[in-house]
Amino acid sequence: MKKLAVLVVLAALPAPAFAWNAKGHMVVARLAWRQLSDDQKAKVSAVLKKHPHYAEYLADRRPDGFAEDEWAFMRGATWADWVRGKRDYDHPTWHYVNYPIVPPGSSVKALIMSRRPSRRTSSTSSRSAWTRSARGPTRRRRST
Repeated sequence: MKKLAVLVVLAALPAPAFAWNAKGHMVVARLAWRQLSDDQKAKVSAVLKKHPHYAEYLADRRPDGFAEDEWAFMRGATWADWVRGKRDYDHPTWHYVNYPIVPPGSSVKALIMSRRPSRRTSSTSSRSAWTRSARGPTRRRRST
């Protein structure tokens, strides 16, 4: 009986979400699109139309009920996943930023700053240093 109860509890627990799928990205993009002014939409659309994958991916497979500009914007939210593995465009570390969100005055900030990396020399003979800003640790480049 205990084993059955354990199995029921484990089955009822929600599974972790490892990442958003394309629909999740596109829903957020559509909500963002609706918040833009007409002028902002025009500027974003002009930039997207210059994208090397505009016809091949961004504007492709547009369903009925979506304007091309809105669809391209929504597909832009999934482009980094689509391009994964394509040599000239795949930059996995550009897909997201892993900076913690720390409220002002939090004691957690001291712990984060104590774990920041020390100065490192890269292959281009420039140094990378971590600095503090209002948004937390940021990376800046200095030449030597």
